[in-house]
Amino acid sequence: MIDRLDVQRYIEERFPDCTVKSRMALPYRNSRIYHLDLCREQSRERIVVKISRNYQPRQVAAEYANLSRFYQAQKQESISSPRPLLVDEEKGILAMSHVPGVNLAYMLHEIRPVSLDALNRALDLSAAALAQYHRIFCHDGRSTACSL
Repeated sequence: MIDRLDVQRYIEERFPDCTVKSRMALPYRNSRIYHLDLCREQSRERIVVKISRNYQPRQVAAEYANLSRFYQAQKQESISSPRPLLVDEEKGILAMSHVPGVNLAYMLHEIRPVSLDALNRALDLSAAALAQYHRIFCHDGRSTACSL
């Protein structure tokens, strides 16, 4: 299994002009998520590296392609999407920019929302993001879900 230092070294190889600092690693059901800082001169960018468990190279490549398409086409301010940085299908690695906030699945399964209004707002935003996702993928004609 790959650990935080392995991920840090891996990212340093891909971004040789940056100093990489590992912040944390979080286990999820189907992946392990690493938060890192890329430091370049006076700037710092937080990134996320996702390493899939039981991955198939085509699935990781497809996830990167879908993330890239959504990031390029999504224009609503209320919906944020990470900027894809790199993919390594053979190792099951996907790197992207960090999007501030709480993961919806984590919020619903691990912590209790502060109020019913907060839960409703999170679900409304999730529904809007999902609708936008489907509009983007149906619009370019590459989705089989559009023909249902």
